[in-house]
Amino acid sequence: MRVDIYFNLHRKVFSIRHKGRVIAHASYVLVQNPRFVVGQAGNSRVRSEKRKNVHAYVRGELSTDEPEDIDGGYWDTFKVVTYNPYKHKTFVNAEDTSESIHSADWVEMRVNDEKPQMCACWLDRKINSDIMSVV
Repeated sequence: MRVDIYFNLHRKVFSIRHKGRVIAHASYVLVQNPRFVVGQAGNSRVRSEKRKNVHAYVRGELSTDEPEDIDGGYWDTFKVVTYNPYKHKTFVNAEDTSESIHSADWVEMRVNDEKPQMCACWLDRKINSDIMSVV
């Protein structure tokens, strides 16, 4: 199911939206093929009004399946992703805020101490294609 997920500042959980309606709240969400979306008009409004609004979210396929075994070496890259509307116009790599993040293979989203945490993952395409050729 394709959904939009954003951090709800009032409830301190993720709100999961499908076709424009919030269908659930969760403290942990796993999303396949996520896109990191920021509405530029909303970003500008936050900066001018100094008041947050829902304009940034992760869009993708809600998953109940675990991604392929991380310890098995299928993953090429992990990056912690963050978004601060007062500092950035896109989601960014938390360790190198000059690097914009627009999509990934998976994103794991969790609430820790009432704060959102996101870890984006990319599959190692070479290893993945080798596995597929063996099967």
